[in-house]
Amino acid sequence: EVELPTPDNQRLVTWRVVAAPGKPTLLYFHGNAGNLASRSNRVRRYAEAGFGLLMLSYRGYGGSSGRPSEANNFADARLAYEQLRAQGLRADQIVLYGESLGSGVAVRLATEKPVGAVVLDAPYTSIVNVAIQAYPFLPVRPLLADRYESDRFIGSVKAPVLVLHGVKDGVIPVAMGRALFAAANEPKRLAIFPDGRHTDLDEYGAVQVVATWLAEVLPKR
Repeated sequence: EVELPTPDNQRLVTWRVVAAPGKPTLLYFHGNAGNLASRSNRVRRYAEAGFGLLMLSYRGYGGSSGRPSEANNFADARLAYEQLRAQGLRADQIVLYGESLGSGVAVRLATEKPVGAVVLDAPYTSIVNVAIQAYPFLPVRPLLADRYESDRFIGSVKAPVLVLHGVKDGVIPVAMGRALFAAANEPKRLAIFPDGRHTDLDEYGAVQVVATWLAEVLPKR
């Protein structure tokens, strides 16, 4: 566990795993529920596969100070990326991994920074669309300040994109994952898990899917 200070004097908790030789590092943006500890089994699986990892706890989550917002989360994502680069990682050694809420952070960062690849786990088209589906009787569109409009930005992502989604996801429907995949540029791949729900795809082989795909798309050095 390493604290990451921000320019506006907040302190963010991060978990760091150093990559095995020749393996990339996942810059991991987690979902809305829980904290880093909630992802400990997933961290362990990726670490056992040799991946490096920098997992950022958003402001107000799991020991991090401050208040989360779309703008703050994007700014902190950029800061985490620059920390990896400052530690000597090449851009093509960094893989953005966005889980649920974090998929919007990953998509936006991938439009601004060079990376080796992008993995989107249970992604949405936008938080506005998720809210409209959940609350069709409310005027949510004008009420939401944090919109995370991945469908606006995915077309500007040039890195390879892998979309993972579970058919039984009861939070973000698989149709949104399919729609975001359709809007992404090649090279891209879609992995659908028939029994997968919202946060358990690693229990159905997602780690191996990610490892195999990254071995195909990342440059060999």
